[in-house]
Amino acid sequence: MTSHDLKDLLQTMAADGTDRVSVDEQTLIPRIRSRRRRRTGIAAAIAASTAVVVAAGAYAVLPGSEEPPAAAPAPVRPTVTLAPDGVRGFACGGALTSALAGDPALRFDPATPVATRDATGRRLRMEFKLTNTSDKSLDLFGTPYGPWVVVVKDGIVVGGTSGEAQPGKSWPLTPGQTVSLESGFSAYRCTPGAAEGTEPLAPGSYQVYAYKDFTHNTDTGRDKVIAAGGPWTVELK
Repeated sequence: MTSHDLKDLLQTMAADGTDRVSVDEQTLIPRIRSRRRRRTGIAAAIAASTAVVVAAGAYAVLPGSEEPPAAAPAPVRPTVTLAPDGVRGFACGGALTSALAGDPALRFDPATPVATRDATGRRLRMEFKLTNTSDKSLDLFGTPYGPWVVVVKDGIVVGGTSGEAQPGKSWPLTPGQTVSLESGFSAYRCTPGAAEGTEPLAPGSYQVYAYKDFTHNTDTGRDKVIAAGGPWTVELK
C-alpha cells in the first residue's frame, strides 16, 4: 500500500464512519484507485477542451491569418465625348461599352428605367430628362422629339432610333432647369446595312445610350452642341 492509498483509505473511513464499519482493505483499495483514475480522466478531458477553445481563439487573432478578400474596385469605364459633326460609329453590330458624354452644360437622365411598346408593337417609348447644368441660360434649337437612342446588349449595338425628320423648335433652358422629352425607337433588332430588321427585341434588360444635337443661339451666332449620356440599364417591356 502506498502513502496515497493510505491517505485515500483514511479519508474514506472518516466519511463512512470507520468506528462502526469493518474495513476490507483488499476490496476498498481497488475502489479507491478506480475513483482516482476517473477523477484524473475527467480533469484531463476538461484541460484538453479548454486548450482547444483557447487555441481556436488564438487562431482568430493570430498575425498573418487569412482575412476575407477585399472587394475588387469597380472597373473604370472609358468615356467617349461626342463633338459636333464628329464620327459616332454606333453601327449595328458594332461594339459599344464606353460611356457617352456631350457638352458639360447639358445632361441627359432617364426619367424611368423602362421602355414600353406602343399599341402597334413596332415602337418603344422611353422618357428622358434634359438638364441645364450651367449657371447660364441656354437658347437651344433642335427637333421637337427626344434624343436618339442606341440599344446595346452584351456590349453590342442591337437597335435604336432609325430616323427623325421633323421641323425644329426652340428649347430655352434657364440655369438648372430640367425638361422632359419622350423618345421613340424601333422595337426590332437592327441588321447591319439596314435601318430596321424584322426580329423583335426580346423583353429584358439592355443598356441604353442617348444623344441629341442642338444649336445654341448666341449674340455672335449659332454654336452646335450635343447632349449625351449613358449607358443606363433599361428594361424593355
